[in-house]
Amino acid sequence: MKILAVDDDPIILELLAQILSVVGTHELTTAANAAEALGTIAQNGAAPFDCFLLDIQMLGLGGVELTRQIRQMNSYAFTPIIMLTARSEKSYIERAFAAGATD
Repeated sequence: MKILAVDDDPIILELLAQILSVVGTHELTTAANAAEALGTIAQNGAAPFDCFLLDIQMLGLGGVELTRQIRQMNSYAFTPIIMLTARSEKSYIERAFAAGATD
């Protein structure tokens, strides 16, 4: 599975890489912010991602808005988008689902 993880915390990205290396044979690509993620998505048009792991709260463009932009791309209309957050407020979760997050 080809996964793009986006988080502005490098420790979280490293943790995800370690977890996924133990879980199975997944190809993980990381991005430190939404702009980098959008560039990475554009560069991988011929080999699209199978799943996205997005931090809800990032500096600049956050995960909710990034989810909206990803969902506007025809090739990613139904691709799983999983939001990562330490936040437990219902409003964050509702906004993520409204934007098109899968979980």
